[in-house]
Amino acid sequence: MGIGPHAIKLTRIIRESGLLKDGFSVIELGSQDFAPTMPAARKMIKAEFGYDNVDDISAPVELYRKMGAARYDCIDLDGHRGAHVFDLNLPLDEAYGFTDTFDFVTNHGTTEHLFNQMVAFENVHKLAATDGLILHALPFQGYQNHGMFNYNASLFLDLSISNDYEVFGLFLSVDDKLFAYDEDFLSRNNISTTSDVLIMAVMRKTVDRPFEAPYDGRYFRMHGKGDVAPLESVGSTRRFGGREFTFTGLDDEKSLSEDGGTEEEAADQPVTQFLTPIWGMAYVERYLSVTLPSQLSKGNLQAYADEPAVYTIVTQAPEMEAIKASPHFKTLKALMPVEFVMHEPLDSEHAYVRMTRCYNIGLSHHRGRSACFFLTADDYYSASLFSMAKKAVASGKRVVMVPTIRVVAESFEAELLSNDEIHLEAPDVVGMMLRHEHPMITACVVNNLNRDYHELPSQTIYRLPNGYIGRWNVMHPLVVVLPTNPKPIRSTVDWNYPALYVSKAADIHIVRDSDHGAIASLTEWHYDQDRPVRRNAARWRRVRNLKDWIDTGWPINFHLLQMDEPVHIHAGPRDPGADAGMRAVDAVWKPFRRYVVKHETFLPPATKGFTLYLLTPAVQASKVGLFFRRIRIVRHRKMSTLKQRVYQSLMNRFR
Repeated sequence: MGIGPHAIKLTRIIRESGLLKDGFSVIELGSQDFAPTMPAARKMIKAEFGYDNVDDISAPVELYRKMGAARYDCIDLDGHRGAHVFDLNLPLDEAYGFTDTFDFVTNHGTTEHLFNQMVAFENVHKLAATDGLILHALPFQGYQNHGMFNYNASLFLDLSISNDYEVFGLFLSVDDKLFAYDEDFLSRNNISTTSDVLIMAVMRKTVDRPFEAPYDGRYFRMHGKGDVAPLESVGSTRRFGGREFTFTGLDDEKSLSEDGGTEEEAADQPVTQFLTPIWGMAYVERYLSVTLPSQLSKGNLQAYADEPAVYTIVTQAPEMEAIKASPHFKTLKALMPVEFVMHEPLDSEHAYVRMTRCYNIGLSHHRGRSACFFLTADDYYSASLFSMAKKAVASGKRVVMVPTIRVVAESFEAELLSNDEIHLEAPDVVGMMLRHEHPMITACVVNNLNRDYHELPSQTIYRLPNGYIGRWNVMHPLVVVLPTNPKPIRSTVDWNYPALYVSKAADIHIVRDSDHGAIASLTEWHYDQDRPVRRNAARWRRVRNLKDWIDTGWPINFHLLQMDEPVHIHAGPRDPGADAGMRAVDAVWKPFRRYVVKHETFLPPATKGFTLYLLTPAVQASKVGLFFRRIRIVRHRKMSTLKQRVYQSLMNRFR
């Protein structure tokens, strides 16, 4: 739930129209934040309200107080911002004895998340004082799976008839801009039915009487009052036209086409978002002592100091205060705007589930087309890594993937903090990786003395005297160029999220050499991803592990693309023993690849996405081209004629 630029504009219009008097009281359904970002909201508030100082505004409550509100309340089960912990599915007066009334009742994207719509709108009615103002801002179309409901304009007009509300205006919010509602607006502006559009209604409660559920206005007479709609207006909102009250200062429809642009144009000059979830003081301490300083090193965040960028931290209130008190945070804030987005921990929530949820919370604050850095609070980034990613995106790449090495957090951090310089170039980082290998990484090393192995290998590697060489099954998606309203992340465990935004392998930049940058993942010694490290792995055991990994149903094409070429991670010149190391790695890799070809187990069910169809044509041009051509032949033999035609059309589309 967030109050965006459109709602800020409408709130200013309401205030300037004289509908809210000094000393008004306000209650919000939902403990609201600002959207899409705090810096953008402050800029909009300053432009709309003309306030000289907006730095003290961090939530809607501060804006209302600046506007002259004498009382602010909100209702939300999360209890955030001192909210009344009430379930809005229940009558507030009966369930909680809450009978207070207010001059201004706002519903900024809350009731669509409630099942009991009758009670929800009755609660709004009861919360509004006589002559009190009601503002609804709710999903109109689009917003797939955002909530339980979308709303029609006629709902608010029928509410007004049944409850004697005075309707001041209906509005549509498109791309965070505010327009007067009319029934031809969407078709006139060629707005797709899948586009996200909000409907906003401003009404006044004129009579103090019990709430009455409305009938649909298409049925001519409503509640025996004799209000008759002209036949040509049945089922429309035209029967309520002709209101004398008008709002001024809305956006011009021309603005919908003036600043559009294509995704390709936006990718050339992206607005960059740095997104990181943080929870728990242990994470905060590591983030402030190691992770954030590495991000502030030469060629990382500094490379974006003069460009449109925002740093988004998804966290909790105590952690936010600790972060703000750090001198590193002050350095970060001097480089770019920083926004905090709050989340609440859920009981018995697995860390990967929470991380996925936090990323999605951060992405919900994402607006427009931009490049998004997916960061974590416990990674160490070598200097100049972000600059490399910046150049890759500027060249047209939509995804930047970087291999990572897990290191023992405690010892790596101790050595790093004992150095005079915390900002390290990639070769120095690799040298520390070798000294602080985590057991999960050791289990991926085919020449480790204990022959350790892990059931879900993220890589198959060979340890060299000054680094590693091998094939990475899963890499860190450092940057993804996202469209407007990006899709939610399903899981951060396998990190297939970039596959949703690429159509060919050429869209992806994969770091194959640590000269271009390195990431050390600081990991607790006891961490094993719920699958403990085992001993005495023969070559067949490692091949078997890869087979098991394939059978989890991940989009194998995407992972094969990462594994296709070897990765060199070295603390100096490439080791002359790398060729022998690759032969040891390929002794595991090649039987695994033959297994995939023979059993076709890499083919995902149709319900699991089109990664196969998107990436196969591009991968065919790579060194595994023969492999994919064989699969295509086998697949055609087993498919019906109709399926062959569909498959071939998809293949031709991406050639």
